Amino acid sequence: PLDITIDDALPLGLSYDNDAMVDGVSMEPVFRNPPSSFYWKIEEIDPGQTVNITFKAEVANSGEFVNVVETTGIFKEERVSDADNASVTVIPCFPDVDIEKKVWNGEGWTDYAEVNLGDNVQFKAIIYNPSDCYLMHFSGTVFDQLPNNLRYVNGSSTIYDGAGWPNMETVDWENNTVTWRKPPTIMPNENLTFYYNATAVDCGLGINNLTAHPEGFDPVDYEGDPVSNADGSYDVSDSASVFVHCEQPSITVDKLVKYDCTPPFKENVSAHIGDRVVFKIYVNNTGNTPLDVTVRDELPDGLMYVGYGATVTDNSGTLQVDPDIDENTLTWDYGMLDVGLGIIIEFRADVVSGCGEKTNLVNVTGIFDCEEYYYDEGTAIVFVLCPDIQIIKDVDKPVINEGETVTYTYTVKNLGNCELFNVNVEDDQGLMPVYVSGDDGDGVLQVDEIWIHEVSTELYVSTVNVGNVTANDELGKEVYDEDDATVDVICESDITVEKYVKFNCCSDYLKQVDAELGDFVTFKLFVNNTGETVLDITVEDELPPGLSYIPGSAAPNGPDSIVGNTLFWYFDDVDPGVSIEITFQADVDECGEQVNVANVTGVYELQEVYDDDNATVNVICEPGIEVKKYVKEDGCGEYDDTGITVESGQWVTFKIQVTNTGETPLNVIVMDELPSGLIYDNNAEVDGSSQEPDISGNTLEWDIGTLQPGDIINITFEAIADGCGLLENIANATGIIGNQEVHDEDTASVTVDCDSSFVKKVLVDEQWVDNVETVEGNVLAFKLELKYYGEEDLTYIQFLDELPCILKYIPGSANIEPTNVSEDLKTIWWNLTGDIAYGETFVITFNAFVEGHTGTCPLCEEVQNQAWIDAWICEDLVFSANDTVGIRADANNEPYVYIRNCAEGEVGETLTFYVEGHDAESDDVFYKINWGDETTGWLGEYSEGVEQTFTHSWDTAGTYTVEAKAKDIHGEEGDWGNEITVVITEAYGDDDDDDDDDDDDDDLETGLNISFPMINFAGANCIIRNVGEVNLSDIEWNMSVKGGILGGINISADGIIETLDSDDSKVVYADLVSFGFGYVDIKITVISDGGAYIKKAEGFVLGRLIIVL
Repeated sequence: PLDITIDDALPLGLSYDNDAMVDGVSMEPVFRNPPSSFYWKIEEIDPGQTVNITFKAEVANSGEFVNVVETTGIFKEERVSDADNASVTVIPCFPDVDIEKKVWNGEGWTDYAEVNLGDNVQFKAIIYNPSDCYLMHFSGTVFDQLPNNLRYVNGSSTIYDGAGWPNMETVDWENNTVTWRKPPTIMPNENLTFYYNATAVDCGLGINNLTAHPEGFDPVDYEGDPVSNADGSYDVSDSASVFVHCEQPSITVDKLVKYDCTPPFKENVSAHIGDRVVFKIYVNNTGNTPLDVTVRDELPDGLMYVGYGATVTDNSGTLQVDPDIDENTLTWDYGMLDVGLGIIIEFRADVVSGCGEKTNLVNVTGIFDCEEYYYDEGTAIVFVLCPDIQIIKDVDKPVINEGETVTYTYTVKNLGNCELFNVNVEDDQGLMPVYVSGDDGDGVLQVDEIWIHEVSTELYVSTVNVGNVTANDELGKEVYDEDDATVDVICESDITVEKYVKFNCCSDYLKQVDAELGDFVTFKLFVNNTGETVLDITVEDELPPGLSYIPGSAAPNGPDSIVGNTLFWYFDDVDPGVSIEITFQADVDECGEQVNVANVTGVYELQEVYDDDNATVNVICEPGIEVKKYVKEDGCGEYDDTGITVESGQWVTFKIQVTNTGETPLNVIVMDELPSGLIYDNNAEVDGSSQEPDISGNTLEWDIGTLQPGDIINITFEAIADGCGLLENIANATGIIGNQEVHDEDTASVTVDCDSSFVKKVLVDEQWVDNVETVEGNVLAFKLELKYYGEEDLTYIQFLDELPCILKYIPGSANIEPTNVSEDLKTIWWNLTGDIAYGETFVITFNAFVEGHTGTCPLCEEVQNQAWIDAWICEDLVFSANDTVGIRADANNEPYVYIRNCAEGEVGETLTFYVEGHDAESDDVFYKINWGDETTGWLGEYSEGVEQTFTHSWDTAGTYTVEAKAKDIHGEEGDWGNEITVVITEAYGDDDDDDDDDDDDDDLETGLNISFPMINFAGANCIIRNVGEVNLSDIEWNMSVKGGILGGINISADGIIETLDSDDSKVVYADLVSFGFGYVDIKITVISDGGAYIKKAEGFVLGRLIIVL
């Protein structure tokens, strides 16, 4: 006997699956590690005995697998063994899924069913797993896409019933889909059958699609990987269709009409009042349900139902059925109309009134299921023709001489509402009118269209003739009209009148005389019948407003009537060749040209002849105006006509008195020019009534209106004294009569007591201030200003300005050249002689170059620039003062540059410029210059701080901006420096020539003439005239006046003339505010489209008067 051990090691593709049996008795093996190796031990197996062991293994993979078994027998210490194997070939297995979708049609499960709206629809879904692989099963997602006519019944699916599976149903109501995730597993050769419901929610055919999407399969493929369905290649679908029936009632109606018995029926016809028309109504049931039909027809105003004979035709025949009538509404209650059937209603109506379009409306109502109404309507139109025509006959000359030619015009108008045909124009005198205009080419007289016919003929006797017109409308109805015209043939009549005037009894009668106010004049009229007929004559003499008739002065007799200023004489039966002489006198009441017009009318039967003539009286009147200006302290004392003295800040009251000193009324304008130092403070009154002026700057203007001779007006207003010294207020009045003007002006002065003052200022952003922050390399502008209010004139002044270490004076930059400048350009003296009177202001300006920065001098985070003034009267020092300006300058390591030269020249003239650059490290520098018309390259190198000379000329007149920049030898480049404006003009020649045309410079190319008047009050005036043929615009000008004693006169002005038409001129001004004395230089620069022009002159200032020399 043997004790045996049976060892079995399964290959990797097989795994033990229990149920081991030894000789039919259950006996599980003992497992080793790994568990695919196991064994059984059986003791004392007798010789010849056989042991049978069976067990199951599960296929885990595809491929060929060899299973080896070994057995060992032991008796005492002896061991015997044996081995054997068995092989298993596993064929690979791939997934296979199928799906079936059915719908219940009431009798069985089919692919198609028909239901009614609102019905419940049941679907059946079967998913098959036909795989033969033992372990292959289905697991995934089932997706149902419902059509628009079905809606899923939520929760009606049985897919998860009874399997213990979680419900993973999802409904997307917006997209009408149902998704079932993870349904129960379908084992090989089995299926999953489930049901679900939907509701029919809309009509028509819908296809319901069901899709099964496996998400993975076991076992593995040949390579041992799971089978994937990520790309949906194993998806399967099936569908079932459902048709939902809906009840859709529908009805239509159409309406036609014909003219009485004349076919065919149409949508519209034409007819006359009194005609009869026939209407036909077509009603059709176009739905899928029977309808209870009612037809209503509303006849428009002007149509009337005949009252009998209406018929209704349907599929059973034609019957006479008259409608129910409610005023103009006809109603037929037909009853039930089956699907697809129709009825025809026909009736007649008479046209009884009205013109134009008559719309007959019919509507039909179909009732379904007792409460649902279905409606349609239709129309037919009867156009009621109301034809009408008019002819107007005119003649160009209703009164003629024998044998003259006249032209008759026949104007034909369509006054009706329809087209007219066969238009024919005739004349009862046998004339043949000829068409001229009006037709648009179709030969039809349209509504409101006007045709013109004409004919010309000679007449020898008075004639009345008739023109007529006939036409037909579209139905043949004729219309007619006629009109006549009269021509009177008469003998030739004619009349003339002659009108004369004389100043006194001894002078001759003339066409025009001169007179003065209060005089009288005598008029004479000659009225002459120069024709061939006896005339009834009317003489009409209209005196102008400035003359008045002297009663009783007329001869041979007085006027027959007088209406206003018009005289009338009437003469009957004046024979041919007779002349009538009339004289009368008139007083001279008003100034100006007085034109007296006489006209005569002669009448013979229906003929009128006419003539007129006039005589003129020139009434000479001298206009005159006077203005007086007064001032007083506000609320105090009497008005003064010379001047008053007040303190600064005090109110003053001015009065302007204007008198019409002439003989004629004047339209008066008063202007008051307040000087600087007086501020208008409202409260203006004219003759005691409030009247504020129009204000422009410091100028007040009142438009007074008409001022009669001898009348006086007084204007008062208040002002505040906020200046110093003598302030002169000028008032001027202008009187206007026609094209004539008279002027007068007067002044009143206010002296404001103030103390003398001296200030030192620096220019920052166009404002004179006390402190400045700048950068090394910049140029600063400074001002020294003396305002003098002493009792006597100054005779000697000394200014001293000490520049700090970071500044140096720029030679030539001062408006008044210094008396002395130190070598280092840091101390400047002005020693000036001459008279400076009370209230005068004296100003010195100059520029300084910033050559360092604060911190380069001891204790100078901010440096002070100090200036002094001493003023003497003879040998007495009467005024001394000083002032300072604070300066803070930052360093600039980049080179910087300053350029200077004169600011004007002529085309082709070579100008010289001076450039000086500075570098913080004292490196040599290079320069680049922008001339305005071109820019140089880098020039140099040059020593830093040494002024260099450059020249340039321009080929074209204009205004150019010149600037320079610098860079050092290391390439460090600075910004563009200061800008110079250079004005280049056309070559004029010498303005100082002594020829007669020195003051008139004409440039024919640009068309400008520039001149200075000899006498100028309160400033310099310049006249700019456009002498060319082209209108100019945007003309820029700049004018300056410099000089006087001590250089104290320095005024300038600029502006733009927006438009200057050809042959027009414009006066521009540079105002002289304060009094001055001495010679001055006057200069104006004018820039227009053609270039720039300069005009210079020398003048002499005396007070506020400038005389051009």
